[in-house]
Amino acid sequence: MGNKNGENKGSITLKVGNKLLNNNNDVTVKDGGTLDINDNDVSIKLNNDSNQYGNITNSGNTLHNVTINNDSTNHARDKTIVKTNILGNINIIKRRKGYY
Repeated sequence: MGNKNGENKGSITLKVGNKLLNNNNDVTVKDGGTLDINDNDVSIKLNNDSNQYGNITNSGNTLHNVTINNDSTNHARDKTIVKTNILGNINIIKRRKGYY
């Protein structure tokens, strides 16, 4: 099941509750997957294995933050490539320690 190479064969949606993803959890959003921040601010490490057929969305009516936070001082390892679709009332914040 899921969205394979753009062909929709179902989906999986994770609706986030308050403070569920505020500890820089490692998150991968793959084919047919949707991370719905559900009117919550979240702080995550967006895994580079995420792909273009996944979604990060906010189904709520209020603008909320998705903080992409890498904590390594290794510049090459800190490079985050956002390939997923970003939908809804979302403000993206990119943070990392080390090089900028």
